[in-house]
Amino acid sequence: MNPSVVVGAGLMNLCLELDKPLIIFFDEADCRSGQALIAFLRQLRDGYINRDTAPFPWSLALVGMRDIRDFKAQIRPEREALGSANPFNIVTKAPTLDNFTREQLAELYRRHTEAVKQVFEPEAVDRAWYWSEGQPWLVNALARQVVEDDLTRWS
Repeated sequence: MNPSVVVGAGLMNLCLELDKPLIIFFDEADCRSGQALIAFLRQLRDGYINRDTAPFPWSLALVGMRDIRDFKAQIRPEREALGSANPFNIVTKAPTLDNFTREQLAELYRRHTEAVKQVFEPEAVDRAWYWSEGQPWLVNALARQVVEDDLTRWS
């Protein structure tokens, strides 16, 4: 199958099989580049715009560290065009997740302690804050490392 239509065709076929509207989250959408990014965005945009005539997900979310609209220059050099002023022309929201404060990080770890009785000592919270500065992915990755890998190794 032609790679420039495989995502759109796959989503359309999936929607044909379902009896409910489909919502898709594409994680790490900002990792694509060049022609792969252009083909991916074109397929999503075309499918979304034409969903009145062909089955397509009801809603799409492109999740990543950067706003997909930041790639406008990359995906639309003078010779390339997606057919609109921006990559989607249908984007309604681009929420961002701010870094946790030191207090929010401590609260997150405290809730984990309440839920599973695995304690994060104040020193652990301090180290997590030092190494992550509250960046959400790092805050969770550090906790996961401790809970799933480090503790398992010592059990």
